[in-house]
Amino acid sequence: MLRDASMSTVPTLLIFYVAAVEVFLATVHKEMPPQFTMESAKMSLRVDRIITILKPSIPVREGTRLYTGFEELSTCNGKTYGHFRSLCGGPVGHKGRRFSPSAVWKSAEACGFARLEDAIPSRTLQNDIHDVCVATNSQQDNATTHFQALNDVRQLIVADGVSIDLPGIYAWKIDGIGIYVGKYTRKSRPLREYNKNVRHLLNGEMYRPQNPTGFRRVHHALARAVTDGLRIELHILENCSPENLNAREQHLISTIACGNLNG
Repeated sequence: MLRDASMSTVPTLLIFYVAAVEVFLATVHKEMPPQFTMESAKMSLRVDRIITILKPSIPVREGTRLYTGFEELSTCNGKTYGHFRSLCGGPVGHKGRRFSPSAVWKSAEACGFARLEDAIPSRTLQNDIHDVCVATNSQQDNATTHFQALNDVRQLIVADGVSIDLPGIYAWKIDGIGIYVGKYTRKSRPLREYNKNVRHLLNGEMYRPQNPTGFRRVHHALARAVTDGLRIELHILENCSPENLNAREQHLISTIACGNLNG
């Protein structure tokens, strides 16, 4: 009798165990961040740019999710892409999601309905970023000013399926200043060379012995971001063959670069 009772509790305990595991797995899945894809990389880079509506009428069929997205997009003239994205009703899989912002935006760009403009920097960032040159070894009172290294403050974001060990396209996103797009064949270019150049700039050192003042606009912008504590992101966007690097770089410069950092 006792044996039968103890055996009858086994299925009950098993049911509780399975239920607990399912709850745990559901919680972990819910809290896990979505994979960072090339599309999400582009979205992150354009989130602060300003929408300009170019056509008065919506060019897609009524009654579709795409039309719903175009209706919301048409109300966003002068607002950021991030604001438009917030109108979709929720993340992917949410029952309240009414349209896909990225799908709507692709269609809107393709048909010339809307475009993105550079965001206007804050007043403190309207000063020429070429003015950034702070020596860490000042000759006055032998004072020393120390800045954090670029690689210590920037966030590295690699798109899903992309390898930084293969040739590809990268982008610097600097909060309040802009986005710079570049290409690389060796990972040392985005990972180490910028860190060195910004350090030289902040230390009052020359760019190269044969070209002492050759720092580019993006170097000054990164130096400004380090000194002002602005958010800096280094995105590794995609891999491509060496013969296609120039074409892909120019394409992404024309679609996501802003702030005149590629100038």
